[in-house]
Amino acid sequence: MTSIAPVQAVSAGTGISVSGTSTITVTNTGDLSNTNEIQTIDTFEINSNTLRASLSSDGQAFKTVSLAAYLDNTDSQVVDTLIIHPIH
Repeated sequence: MTSIAPVQAVSAGTGISVSGTSTITVTNTGDLSNTNEIQTIDTFEINSNTLRASLSSDGQAFKTVSLAAYLDNTDSQVVDTLIIHPIH
């Protein structure tokens, strides 16, 4: 095992606690609920060339994404020869 120099200073972001000197303990001190992270989509639709989506009970209006960049007309196909073989 290789020895490395000890950490001199450690800082943590919101909801994280770091403690200890020779043994470091990192603890989640933030929201510990395992049920409030469940999200339900209440709006998910395409209107014209715009996707509209929103989450239920988040207090936000739906967000939109333009799909116009994907309208490259590659789905427009022209058949010049059509041969149908009877099923035997």
